[in-house]
Amino acid sequence: MQVGDKIKLKVKQMAKLNRPAFVEHKGYISNISSNVIVVMYTDSYNKDLYRVSFNIADIIEGKAIIEIKEKGIWRLINQFDFMEMRENAEAQENTIQGNRGQAI
Repeated sequence: MQVGDKIKLKVKQMAKLNRPAFVEHKGYISNISSNVIVVMYTDSYNKDLYRVSFNIADIIEGKAIIEIKEKGIWRLINQFDFMEMRENAEAQENTIQGNRGQAI
């Protein structure tokens, strides 16, 4: 999972009669950090572009469901994908901080 990947985001929202319902948005990943994923998506009703960020812990807990398009097939993202993504983002942030320290 990386920046630019196509993604389907299903967000749990309270619908009529206080029943939870999932609202689906299709978009792409615009940024990933160690604890947040940022998704850009186009609203299906008015075609406006929106930017939304989600705490990865909330996604792991099931408050949002994410499917990613890989090789033309939609695949559900699971907890292990996020653990791997978090480790990669932390390593990248540490490298950037290390490079800043060397430059000074």
